[in-house]
Amino acid sequence: MDAKLRGEEIKKITENESNAYITGVRLRYEGEIQTFNAYKIPLKYLVYNKYNGRIGSAVKSFEVQNHSLNPEKNEDCKIIEKFLWESKEDRNKKTENSLIINGQQQWGIVTADGVIIDGNRRASLLNKIYD
Repeated sequence: MDAKLRGEEIKKITENESNAYITGVRLRYEGEIQTFNAYKIPLKYLVYNKYNGRIGSAVKSFEVQNHSLNPEKNEDCKIIEKFLWESKEDRNKKTENSLIINGQQQWGIVTADGVIIDGNRRASLLNKIYD
């Protein structure tokens, strides 16, 4: 799914405030604390941020040696997920178990077109669980 279509689907969810899962989420945005709503957005509308701080250097190294990774392609997602898993394997196992038992307890942050800003690791674990 491309960025335009993801953005349209996310907008359908977020433009209706009655879809808000949690209200009053306070985040620093553009230099000040602002209040936002959190929404349940299906994983199919999200893509990994391949240059996320946790895996950015590994991805850049891979891209220099191999090819550019496109998080919209399934085969490239698998490579990104491998980097995410290997970045904190012990912690990932604990988080995976927690997600299975308790569900997602922490919201992620995404751009309007579905690029994950915060929550790459949780999204990868949720994808792993659902697969």
